[in-house]
Amino acid sequence: MQHEFSHTVIRAAYDLSQHRCQCSDPDCPHRSDDEGRCRQILRWPAQDEPARDGWRAVHIEPTGPGIIGNCQVLCSRCFEYAVAASRSTEPVVERRRPALAAATAGN
Repeated sequence: MQHEFSHTVIRAAYDLSQHRCQCSDPDCPHRSDDEGRCRQILRWPAQDEPARDGWRAVHIEPTGPGIIGNCQVLCSRCFEYAVAASRSTEPVVERRRPALAAATAGN
């Protein structure tokens, strides 16, 4: 069972991310920095919006608790990639980080 995040946990994860996407999936086409992360700049009001600066708080471990240590911030593009990859039958789905698998838990 997936536990929901509280507003406090979501805000803390957003602040800890320094308002940037935390995706580091090696197969995600949106990675852009030297460390292999997306790092898209996010805006707080754009939570759960499909806009370029939109984002989602997702579970790192899909069945884990709704705590800050199990929360990761993904931009809309990386979230959509995670959703699409989880629906694929290709082996790439097996290699995705648990955080990206969590983005689609319950879909």
